[in-house]
Amino acid sequence: MKKFIIGLLSLIVIMSLSACGSSEPKVEMTADSSLTNLEEKISNISNVKIFDESTDPNENLGRPGQYIGKGDFFDSRIEDSEENAGTIEFFSSKADCKDRYEYLCKMSDPELGAFGVNQYIYKYELAIFRVSYDFTPTEAEEYKTAMDEIMGEVSIQYEGK
Repeated sequence: MKKFIIGLLSLIVIMSLSACGSSEPKVEMTADSSLTNLEEKISNISNVKIFDESTDPNENLGRPGQYIGKGDFFDSRIEDSEENAGTIEFFSSKADCKDRYEYLCKMSDPELGAFGVNQYIYKYELAIFRVSYDFTPTEAEEYKTAMDEIMGEVSIQYEGK
């Protein structure tokens, strides 16, 4: 009986180890990989720019409570090529992502007028994806749908107008 139990336990251990080895490792999404995937889905993207600590225009990259990855993309449908069509920011925690999302939503308040940020804002578990108001709602929805597929989840959209 003892040999049977030891044999059974050995079989369980071997099976669990082989099951662990057969699963694919989870690839962590980054600003670079997400925007590369977006370029494959939307042909109008004309340029992607990935930031590091020294090139981040907000100087937030890597600072405590801020994003850990950021990238901008440009779209040939927007005439002023100096303005980006959108941006994505990645965070190390859900709390940091939520805090940034709430801040951006406040900055999008219509009462701020010219001082506000006019963007479509989509929140994921650890990322915020923003698209320029220069796009029609239909064009912005195209970006949202593509990024939802890339992120493997449905975004929460800021509904302020």
